[in-house]
Amino acid sequence: MGNAEPQPYVAAFQPLLPPPAVSPAVSPASTQVVLTATLISESCVERNSFRLIASSSPAIAHLDLCYNSNVECTLKVHYFCTDDSDPATRTKTFTTDLRRFPSPVEIHLPKAYHQPLSQAVIPIALDTEEALLTFKDTGLIPIVVEIVPDRSEGPQAHISYLCFSQEGGVWKPKLLQQLLLIQGRYFVLHEFFGVQRHNHPDEESAECVVCMTDRRNTAVLPCRHVCLCTNCANIVRSQPSSKCPICRSQVDSLMQLVGESESS
Repeated sequence: MGNAEPQPYVAAFQPLLPPPAVSPAVSPASTQVVLTATLISESCVERNSFRLIASSSPAIAHLDLCYNSNVECTLKVHYFCTDDSDPATRTKTFTTDLRRFPSPVEIHLPKAYHQPLSQAVIPIALDTEEALLTFKDTGLIPIVVEIVPDRSEGPQAHISYLCFSQEGGVWKPKLLQQLLLIQGRYFVLHEFFGVQRHNHPDEESAECVVCMTDRRNTAVLPCRHVCLCTNCANIVRSQPSSKCPICRSQVDSLMQLVGESESS
């Protein structure tokens, strides 16, 4: 898992081509062009990798995760903290009441790709349901995980907000939100369904679900299914009312995803 050379984590998008001529009856939403930018994050935590692993004590579990980083980085874990913004630095600060909750954990990590922690470094107390359910207090976030590259051109941080839920009497971490601090701004991160296939064009399932010929490269919003090629996306945009071919939800706008090699 740690042998592969890490690659930059690029969210590269370009606006769609201008739509074909349409009648005045077409609603503005169906012809909306989403303007986006290219952001490169040196470090990130995989959104679906959070899990609790048992320890020798039934009262303690440990939080595990998988991270990716092109450089050496620092992982910071805050327990039951407040989320405050520093107007001077335009960054977020996380404060824990150390009279009630554990001190933050800080771990220095080497550069790696799809690398789990797989070690008992982030303890989670399971012996008090009240503590784990503190997320009912809207002023506190149960767990904040920050991963910060030790070297980057500007301030960067990939931030995950977590809470806990019980399934069949077993506590599990639940991802609430992920943010990316880059270029002095915070961006809320969303998962695009099918983007993994987009990044592996050799897979048979990378074809557009409409024409079944060209490679899919366009996401439907707001459902975020990556399922259309450029030509089929332009046809969808020209229709007065269109629905996602995957989930049949209304199409508000379309976004073309462009890989690093395509955007250069």
